[in-house]
Amino acid sequence: PDRLETLVGAHLARPTDADALVVFHATFTDDRFAERLTGLTPLPLVSWAPPEPRTGGRLRLNALCGANLAAHLLRRLDRPVHLCRADPRDATAPGALVDALAHPLVGAPRPAEPASGLSHPLPGDAVARPQPGAGLDEVHWPLMDRTRRCRVEAALVRHARRLVGAVGDPPDGFGPCRHEPATTGGALDEVPVEVWFDAADRVPTEAADEVVRALRAGVSLPADPGDLEPVARLEAGLADLAHRRRWDAVALRCWPETFTGRGAAPCAAVARLTDAGLPVACESDTAGAATMALLADLAGSPAGLFDLVDVDPGDDTVAVWHCGALPPSLAARPVAGRRHPNRGVPLVVDGRLAPGRVTVARLSTSRGLRRLVVGGGEVLDRPAPYRGGCGVVRPDRGARAVLETTFGEGLEHHLALVRGDVRDELRAVAAELGLGLVAW
Repeated sequence: PDRLETLVGAHLARPTDADALVVFHATFTDDRFAERLTGLTPLPLVSWAPPEPRTGGRLRLNALCGANLAAHLLRRLDRPVHLCRADPRDATAPGALVDALAHPLVGAPRPAEPASGLSHPLPGDAVARPQPGAGLDEVHWPLMDRTRRCRVEAALVRHARRLVGAVGDPPDGFGPCRHEPATTGGALDEVPVEVWFDAADRVPTEAADEVVRALRAGVSLPADPGDLEPVARLEAGLADLAHRRRWDAVALRCWPETFTGRGAAPCAAVARLTDAGLPVACESDTAGAATMALLADLAGSPAGLFDLVDVDPGDDTVAVWHCGALPPSLAARPVAGRRHPNRGVPLVVDGRLAPGRVTVARLSTSRGLRRLVVGGGEVLDRPAPYRGGCGVVRPDRGARAVLETTFGEGLEHHLALVRGDVRDELRAVAAELGLGLVAW
């Protein structure tokens, strides 16, 4: 970012008749680049994120996710988002770029009621709320049977009492993962990564060996999966830490220290612990962890956390992905254990989402508003689009609407997903908590 600021700043200091600054996402970038650029120029920023071919191989670009991070930042600053999705080799690319500049994505009008509880407020912060008095007994909420109503009421109680453990800070440039205590429901307990590593070092050899045996029995492993003991220690250490500190969910700084200092990826540990009833969110995403826990309470089954990495309006599908923390209960069988696709260290859960109905949600503070993102769709029975934990989803509102909402509202890049349809339950939760709704 420093070198970028020097180069771009020198160029922008000269007289220019430029209409915009185009940021070409040749690979994944965090939001630090967009943050620096917004401080250098009032020119509109056009994020050019080319499509990600669904080859079944490694996710090479992850450009859309980087553009998503930039959009989240821009919308918190109340700046419009200009998104170009054209393949630069296509003859239509210049026209698509002009079209992106001419048609900014700005989301819905900002409500007027002031917000409270955000640890990172912005000028003009507001919260979009349902109609006054909205709640479980209001006729404008869909009728639910007694079992579903009881599940909502129990989920609200658990949400209010939830203790989320935050292990380490989010990676630099991951603004959507910032720790917002107001989104966790109950309380936040923050500890440094070193506390987790110390717990891993104290795991008895017998306990680590037991986790290794469970890993070998639970997933199909290659001939040389790498040393699984560090992976097992990270899992057992985190489980022990969560038990001792009475955490109901965990937001985990899962990289880079695990790669560089432990020679392991905790993705398989995240997947297994989530399946065992302890929701664990990657990249120290506290709101993501709270959303996973809320969905699990409402659906009665584990939820996973994913990035939106590709949108194909022609096929009316989106691809969701994360590097390897796919809970096996969400996956189509069989699932494989592999080395991390980018770092080459063990162990990730490699597989695709099982076909069927799913609900997508996010406790969100995008645009400085306290809201609940709610959506649904169908996971299609298609080959895995990439290596890692992923799937192809046909959203109820259509792929183009999902893209425009995600970028116009500046939604966070992490979305929680669970099997089944609990959208009505989520709407009731939003009413009780006074949260605005964003349709995904």
